[in-house]
Amino acid sequence: MALDKPVRSTIRTAGVSVAPRAEEGAPAEHAHARLIPFRPGSSAVARALHAARRERGETLQMSSEATRLPVRYLAAFEADAAALVFRSPASAEPFLLEYARYLDLDLEALIARRRLRGPATGRAPPDGSDWSGRPPGKGGRPPALDRRRPNRAVGGRWPPLGTVLLIVGLVGMVGLSARMVARALGGEGGARKAALTGEAAAKGRPELPRGGRRLFPGHLVVALYGSPLTHRLGRLGLGPPSFAAEALRDQARAYEGTRPVLPALEVVSTVARGRPGPDGSYTNLLSEDRIEAYLAQARALRGLLIIDIQPGRRSFADDVTRYESFLEEPDVGLALDPEWRVGPGEIPGRQVGRVTAAEVNQVIDYLAAIVRRHDLPQKLLVIHQFTPLMINDRHRLHVPPEIALTFDIDGVGGRTAKIANYEDLAVGPRGSHQGIKLYYTRDVGLIAPWEILSLQPQPDLVVYQ
Repeated sequence: MALDKPVRSTIRTAGVSVAPRAEEGAPAEHAHARLIPFRPGSSAVARALHAARRERGETLQMSSEATRLPVRYLAAFEADAAALVFRSPASAEPFLLEYARYLDLDLEALIARRRLRGPATGRAPPDGSDWSGRPPGKGGRPPALDRRRPNRAVGGRWPPLGTVLLIVGLVGMVGLSARMVARALGGEGGARKAALTGEAAAKGRPELPRGGRRLFPGHLVVALYGSPLTHRLGRLGLGPPSFAAEALRDQARAYEGTRPVLPALEVVSTVARGRPGPDGSYTNLLSEDRIEAYLAQARALRGLLIIDIQPGRRSFADDVTRYESFLEEPDVGLALDPEWRVGPGEIPGRQVGRVTAAEVNQVIDYLAAIVRRHDLPQKLLVIHQFTPLMINDRHRLHVPPEIALTFDIDGVGGRTAKIANYEDLAVGPRGSHQGIKLYYTRDVGLIAPWEILSLQPQPDLVVYQ
């Protein structure tokens, strides 16, 4: 999502911003200067817009495409930075109303409630607030439309929406500082600890490897990804299962001291390939004996086994049933890799795959039925994703209580680009969770565990490949 250069520098100074993507082929050393992580604002309007968009499971880019409003406009409203993008409240108001209508928000009612409670800051914005920081012609209404709507109401007072836009611009810096302090103090730790310690499974019922029957927010899953069928998929496939378990133990240790860590071996058991097999599916299959060897190592770690599927030309729903005997175990989860789900006439690795919400819902319902039938603890379902269109209609995905639906934000790149992509895609249906994948050798500067734990929202899953 691109911002005009003068606006990027202005927003960087203000401390509230969007995360524009690096241009194609841009040198890595300049990416950090261009990419600025987006942070939602603290005003009532900014919070309402941000929450409504996340409730729909949309990224800023997806909402921009649906409303035909520039990404920087939507980001400015959610980041309390409208004064840095628009020339005046009057020029911002029609776009704010259009965005609110799309999100089914009643801004007039929200403003009325705010007036009843009194100002959010104790200080009213000055009448002479300068909205001219935006370079002429770089946003807001065209001059002809601006002349039709005066900037001031009768009596020299700002319109209600204009007043709110001014206030949210002033509140932005205060809100950003407050969030940084709250994160530093670890205010969420008590809630997570309470959720974990409050988990009480009945005697005799299957539990997760380290106790309890719900995965999140009581655990942080740290996984090692790969397949013994090919060393190209990651460190897990570079040696025997015992080597993978030892590497995972070392990596998971770096996250100890926060939430209880649950290690996991993510074994790609259906591996996509560039040539058709006997069934024409363009896949190789890992034998059950080899899967059992990794399950034994996962159990030795008191961790999870995650069976990963790259289905080639088959559907996920058709492929997942071959692993039912493993999925009936309380410590085995599932991962879907849509990048490798291609259509007829397409070849894995030559085209980036995609999947529909309807196909994923078949898998979700299938897993939920297994959990209910065997009275299993909550089962982890990971969906890898690195572009918004990789999962069509993601907001339509089912999130039953039996399933810990988790989006693993994938993709290779530098530290700043990966963080920006995570914050852009880390939205989903209510009740879903977020994860991030890191590449030991392909990422430009591996993100440290403390940086991962400072991301917002904080990942529940960290995958290493």
